[in-house]
Amino acid sequence: MAAAWTLDFNLTRNETMATSKSATHTGLPEGFESPLKRVAMEERCDDIIASIATLSQKSLADVHKMAAQLGVPAVGPYFIYESKIAAILINLAGLVATSYKEFSSYGELGNASILLVDYDEITEMGRHVVFVRVPGQKGSPEWSYIIDVGNWIEPEYHYTTALNKYKPAYFINVTPRPQAKGK
Repeated sequence: MAAAWTLDFNLTRNETMATSKSATHTGLPEGFESPLKRVAMEERCDDIIASIATLSQKSLADVHKMAAQLGVPAVGPYFIYESKIAAILINLAGLVATSYKEFSSYGELGNASILLVDYDEITEMGRHVVFVRVPGQKGSPEWSYIIDVGNWIEPEYHYTTALNKYKPAYFINVTPRPQAKGK
C-alpha cells in the first residue's frame, strides 16, 4: 500500500506560487495549498494523535485504532512513546520517524517533523505540532510553516509561517519509507 503523502511538494496545481507571505502576516503564501490537511485534536491530550493524523492524512479514529492495536490503552490515561509514534506512522502511512532529538535550530529539521513545543521542564510535558519545510522551486526560496493541531488555536494560526511564535524543545523527523530496490 503506497503512502498517501510522499513529502514530494510537487506544485503542479500551483506552479506560479507567490513567494511573498501576502495572504496574512502569518499564513501560507498566496496561491500555496498545503499538501497536508490539518486534523485538529479533540480531547485535551491527543495532540500527538492529531499530529500523526495530519502527517498520515488519516482520521483521529484511524490513528486511535492503530495505536490501540499497537498497545496504547484505548481508554484512560496514556503516553505515547517515540517507539509507538514510529510504529503508528509506519503501519498507518508508510512513514518513518526518528527518535526525539533535542531542538537547537529549524535548520536541523527535515521536510516534515513533529515538534514538541510549550515544553515544561518540571513536568516534562509539552504539546505537539507539525513542521513542514517547502523546498525552493523555480527561483523561489525555501520556506517553512507549522500546522498547529490545537483545538483552541485561532484559524489564522492553523497554518502559520510565524515560527518565532513557537519554542520547540524536541523534534521527530518524519520521512517516507524508502522504496525497496528491485533486482
